[in-house]
Amino acid sequence: MDFRGKKVAVLGLARSGEAAAKLLARKGASVFVSEISSSDEKKEIRRRLAKLGVKCELGGHTRVILSADIVVVSPGVPLDSPVVCSVADKQIPIISEIELAYWFLKGSLVAVTGSNGKSTTVALIGGMLESAGKDVFIGGNIGTAFSQFVDQTTEDSISVVEVSSFQLDTVREFSPDVAVLLNLTPDHLDRYPSVEDYYLSKMRIFANQARSNWAVLNKDDENIMRLMEGRVYSRKLFFSQREPVSEGVFVDGDQIYIASAGRIRRFASKKEIGKSGDIQDYLAAVSVGTILGLPDDVMVSFLQEFPGLEHRLEKVVEKDGVLFINDSKGTNVDSVLFALKSLSSPIILIAGGRYKGGDFLLLKEEARKKVRYMILIGEAREIISSSLGRFIPWEYADSLEEAVFRTVSIVNPGDTVLLSPGCASFDMFKNYEERGRRFKQIVQEIVGK
Repeated sequence: MDFRGKKVAVLGLARSGEAAAKLLARKGASVFVSEISSSDEKKEIRRRLAKLGVKCELGGHTRVILSADIVVVSPGVPLDSPVVCSVADKQIPIISEIELAYWFLKGSLVAVTGSNGKSTTVALIGGMLESAGKDVFIGGNIGTAFSQFVDQTTEDSISVVEVSSFQLDTVREFSPDVAVLLNLTPDHLDRYPSVEDYYLSKMRIFANQARSNWAVLNKDDENIMRLMEGRVYSRKLFFSQREPVSEGVFVDGDQIYIASAGRIRRFASKKEIGKSGDIQDYLAAVSVGTILGLPDDVMVSFLQEFPGLEHRLEKVVEKDGVLFINDSKGTNVDSVLFALKSLSSPIILIAGGRYKGGDFLLLKEEARKKVRYMILIGEAREIISSSLGRFIPWEYADSLEEAVFRTVSIVNPGDTVLLSPGCASFDMFKNYEERGRRFKQIVQEIVGK
């Protein structure tokens, strides 16, 4: 699309909003950014954009935005907010930042979505591609915004992006060469009328795919298998931890196999790649690698060395027989369940934050086996205690610092202190990254002495 002379408004001035505004400015658009916050951070971004000729308003939204030819909405701005509704009433086209970036993409695109595991899967796919010597760009919700690097892509590039349901809600042409759906579990029920609406937003990753494109799907997920009928028309490749698949990647005992073109070959054992328990992220990544023609030995070698992501079951320190783990990226109930299943030692669980919906009773069985005490923080602490407090001893803490101090006074050798909030961070922190880094800092200050 030719944006020269076009008036484009960007709603929201976080990472993707800034990247979108800069991309539009480079393309010759007249860019106006509207942001509800007037924090010092936003003022600094405004100063950066002003150098590019981008106009910004902070502290609220005015009617100036309604004069735009097109509006790019950031994922943090709800589509039912008054400002977005006003734009829709004016029949001004509304798109997401990933849609904008897609219009300028060169080369191939791998997009990953799901309720949990997106960032790890993107990192795995991108790392394997880099190990194979490919020209790779990694971003989206992980690290760099899609709009920030899209101008650097070439016909030989492979872009691997993490995409959220919020971004998929406003795509029009966005069509990945390979689209990955990891899982569907309740999340973001503070933004969607129902869990089914949330699931259907995730399914939009396949909406514009050609029949020659690929869909990578979790065969073990009942919701995915139910919703794919009539919605996924591209070629399908499945991964499963429970049963063999005719085309895809599956686990049998400790062995991982690849089924392709009527043949089955052994890929590796779980032990060889240093994993036990749930490995759906790894299976999805290997599925994509298989589609893209990566050699098995290159993939295995990378997986053996993969260190994991910050804030996802990240070991902070182990002292006097007590292990502290930062799982701040665990922002929904299902991610907490995954964390609990991944650990074997008695757990002191720090949980809570801003409630996004979901049933904490789903943790009951696993928590009763492994969690010996809970310290609950944030706005959702009463919701969690009302769900699990009948089964597990608990107490409230008014801050993350207080929660960590309390764990130190009650832990025993052999315990694991796990920060896995099951909630968003916005009641106490800027984002889950800030929450996780603050947890690590507090632990090092208290325990590292």
